Amino acid sequence: MKKKWWMVLVVLLLPIMTSAQDFYVDPTGSFQFQLPTGWTVDERDGFIVVNAPNEEIITVLSVENTDDLQESLDLLWAKYDPTFDTSTILQTLDVPENQLQGFEAGVAVVYADGSGSDGTFISAGAYILDGRTYPSIVITTIAALQRRFSQYLIFSQSYRATSATTDAGDAAQAQPWDETMAANLREFVELALAGLNVPGAAVAVVQDGQIVFAEGFGSTGDGPVNADTVFLIASLSKSMTTLAMAQAVDEGLFTWETPVIDVLPTFAVADPVITQTITMENLVCACSGVPRRDFEILFNNFSAKEMIDSLATFEFFTDFGEAFQYSNQLVASAGYLTALARGGTLDTLNADFANMLESSLFQPLGMARSTLRLDDLDTLGNVAQPHGQSLEGLQRFDLSGEAWVTSIAPSGGVWSTVNDMARYLLMVIGEGELQGVRVVSADNLKHTWQSQIQISATTEYGLGWILGQYAGNPLIFHDGNALGYSSLMGFLPEQGVGVVVLVNAAYSPLPNLVLTRALELIYDQPDKTTAALAEAAEQVGNPLVPNDARFNAQLDVSLFEPFVGAWRNDALGDLTLRVDGADVIVDFGEYESRVWEVIPQAATTGAETIYVAADAPLAGQVLLRFRDGTPPQIVFGTGAVAYTFSRR
Repeated sequence: MKKKWWMVLVVLLLPIMTSAQDFYVDPTGSFQFQLPTGWTVDERDGFIVVNAPNEEIITVLSVENTDDLQESLDLLWAKYDPTFDTSTILQTLDVPENQLQGFEAGVAVVYADGSGSDGTFISAGAYILDGRTYPSIVITTIAALQRRFSQYLIFSQSYRATSATTDAGDAAQAQPWDETMAANLREFVELALAGLNVPGAAVAVVQDGQIVFAEGFGSTGDGPVNADTVFLIASLSKSMTTLAMAQAVDEGLFTWETPVIDVLPTFAVADPVITQTITMENLVCACSGVPRRDFEILFNNFSAKEMIDSLATFEFFTDFGEAFQYSNQLVASAGYLTALARGGTLDTLNADFANMLESSLFQPLGMARSTLRLDDLDTLGNVAQPHGQSLEGLQRFDLSGEAWVTSIAPSGGVWSTVNDMARYLLMVIGEGELQGVRVVSADNLKHTWQSQIQISATTEYGLGWILGQYAGNPLIFHDGNALGYSSLMGFLPEQGVGVVVLVNAAYSPLPNLVLTRALELIYDQPDKTTAALAEAAEQVGNPLVPNDARFNAQLDVSLFEPFVGAWRNDALGDLTLRVDGADVIVDFGEYESRVWEVIPQAATTGAETIYVAADAPLAGQVLLRFRDGTPPQIVFGTGAVAYTFSRR
C-alpha cells in the first residue's frame, strides 16, 4: 500500500509511551528517546541534531519556554537554519486528542512532501506539556526513508518528555472465555464489517488448549462465511516456513547458522561476500538489509528456481542487524531451500514445498482445508472471494488475481480456515505439540520467537513472528496482506491465549481491531477499540490515501499519445499503455488499471506530475511518472525502489 510519505511521518511524529530503558536524555533533561544502531547525536547550543548514518535522516530537537506551538517551531528554525523560509508550508495539521500520548496539544507541519525531483522531504512537529513546547524538524528524502524507515520508527516512536512517565503496573491476567465475551465479540465484528465495508470475516479464539470461539461473519462474495471458509492467509504463512526450518534443524538437515551456499552452492546475491556468509537464519530474520521488491514477483510468473535466481541482483541497504527490512523473496527462498534439503529438486521446488507442509504440518494437525495449491480451491469449495480497494471503493476480483503468491508460497501462499488455523495456533502455544502429536521440538520452535531485529520502539522481529506486548504480557503475532485479503494471528505464550482473524478485503484494519477487542475482553481491559473502530470507519471512503488527497480522473488523453504502446523493464517485464476513449489504461499483462492524476496539496518547486493506478487490485500501489525526454521513459515507483521502463 502506498501513501504520501508526509502523511506517514505526521503519524510518526506522534510520541508513543515506552519503557525508559536505554534512552538518550538531552542535556537539559527535558526529553528522551532510543537511539537506533549507527545513529549519532550532535549536542549544540540550545538544541540537538540526531543523524542517521551518512546524514540520510536529520532530526533537530529542542525544548522551548513558550506555550505557542508555531512560535516554538520558528525558534528552532532560527537556531538551526535561520535562512530557511518557514512560509513555504504545504500542510498544517492539528494532532488529534486521542494521539497526543500524554501531551496537551500538538501540531504537524509539512514544508516539502518528497514529490520534487530530488525527493526532499521536510516536516516539523511541536507538542506542549506544562507550559513548555517540544519542537522537532525532520529533513530527509523518500529514498532515505525507504532505507531506514524502521530505524526512524524506533527513534520517533520512543521520543517523549521525561516528565511524562507512566506506571505500567502489573501484567493483566486472562479471564476464562464465556458467552458474554462471545456476544460482545460478535457485536463488535458485525459493527466492524459494516463500518469498514468488509465483505466477510472469520474469527477464532483459543484458550487453555481449546478452541473456545470459531465463527464466520458476513459474505464470501457468494454466500455466508463460516469457520470452514477458506481465505488466503498471506504472510501468516511465514511462521509455517520457519517451523518447517525448525523441523529440518531437529532432523540435522542443517543448522540455523548453516551458510545458504552449503544447501545450494549456486545461490547468489549481488554482493559476493554476502553470498558466501549469509545463513539460513539470515534469510528469515528481516535483519539482513534487503528491501521489499514485491513488484518483481507481482508482475513475473516466477517458478521457485527463477525466484531464487532473481536474488543475484539483490543489493543490501544496510549491514546485517542494523535495520529491519522485510523481503518476501528471502523468506520464500528459505522455504524452498528447506524443501531442497529434504531431497527436493530445483525444478520441482514449488511442489516439493507444498508436499513438505502437507506431510509435516497439515496432515499431523488435521488441517484438512489448508493448501498451497490454487487448483485445490475448486475442490475445497466455500472460498472467500478477494476484494481489493480501488480509488472508488471496494471491488471484487477473480481468484486468479492472487496467483502471484505461488512464486513466493513460503512467504504468503497458504490458503486456510480459522478452524484449521486455530489448531495450528494451539500447537504453537503448546510448544510444538497438539493432543499428543509433536510436530517440532519445543527448543527449535521457541528459537523462532527470539528477537533478531528491532522494528519499532515497541516491537521486534523474530523468525516469521513479531514480538510485542499486551497489557504487560508478551504477545507474539504476525499480520498478512495480499491483494484481496488481510489477516492477523497472535498469542500470549505465558497465558495460553490466542486469536486468528481472516478477512476477504485488502489493507483492512479489521483484523487488528478484532484481535485487540478480543484481548480486551479476555483481559478485562477498558474498551478503547470501539472508539478506534469509529475513527477507522471515517477513513473508509478512501483507505489508500489521506482524506484530503484529490485525484483527477478526467485526463487530457492527448498528453499520453507519445507513451502509447509497449514498454519494458528487465526486472518487472512488459508494460503496455493504451487510450480507451477517455481513459488511459496501464496493462501489466496479469493486471490492468485506469490511470488517474494525483493532484498535489500545494505547488512544489520542481515537482513532477504523478499518476496512480485507480482500479483494484493495484489501486494506490502503482505510481507512474511519464518523462517525455530523449529517450522517453515511464518510471514506476519512487525513491530507492523505482523502475524505469523503456520502449520495447
